[in-house]
Parts: sequence; structure tokens; C-alpha cells
Amino acid sequence: MGSCCDWSSPFKRGIRTHTLDPLYGAPEQRLSLAAPFAFDVFSLALIGIRVLLPAYASEARLRELLSRLAPLDYDLYAYREAARPGVSRAGGGAVDDFARLALSTDPAAADAFQLLAGMMQEDPRQRRTAEAALRAGFL
Repeated sequence: MGSCCDWSSPFKRGIRTHTLDPLYGAPEQRLSLAAPFAFDVFSLALIGIRVLLPAYASEARLRELLSRLAPLDYDLYAYREAARPGVSRAGGGAVDDFARLALSTDPAAADAFQLLAGMMQEDPRQRRTAEAALRAGFL
């Protein structure tokens, strides 16, 4: 993933092949020269969600989560605030597994949420680096 997924260059697209599954693509859909590995970090966060939360093992559920995060600019802290009891939810949906992770008081869950939030910043320059992610308390 990542650098091979920069669709801005026709040389990286291949002939009749695609190196990017759009489901795992970062919002910018191409590499940022200011943060060239941020694309990979965002993709890894999505894989982490699927691994940590079995409810998101299906692509349909992950797409559903991304559709809820996109209007929030992938701000997981804003998602957490919207998921708090008593806060109205778009579509009136119930608190889902991701919201339970976000609202959990368990230290490991809080560390996992903080790690994912840093890896999913919409602005690639603000995303946690791979090195910082590896040093995170959760890991």
C-alpha cells in the first residue's frame, strides 16, 4: 500500500491493474510531499479497526463507518463526542462497536482509540508518523 497507491502518476497505475483498494485509501487519494508515508499510516489505521473490532471485518461495515467519519473530517474525537449518551446521532443509530471503543474507560481501549485517532487525521501533515505509532502505548 501507500507509495504504490499514488494515482497521480500514470507510471504507478500499471497496465490494467490497480494497486489501490479505494476502501483503504486516505482521504487525499495521493501522496503528500510534505508527509509521504501518511497515506500508509491512514491505511494501517483502517486495517487496525478491522482487526481490533470484529464487527468491522466486513467491507460493508467499514464503508459504513467511513461514511459516518467523512463528514467529521475523520476526526475520531468529534465522533466520540457525537456518540456520548444524550447526544443526538445522525440517522438516530445506536451506539456501535467503534463508539463503544471510543467511549470506553478501559486503559487499553483508550490507548487504542488515541492511536487510531492520530493515524486517521484528515490532514496528512497532522497524522501520526509510523515511528510514533510504533512507540504508542497501545502497541
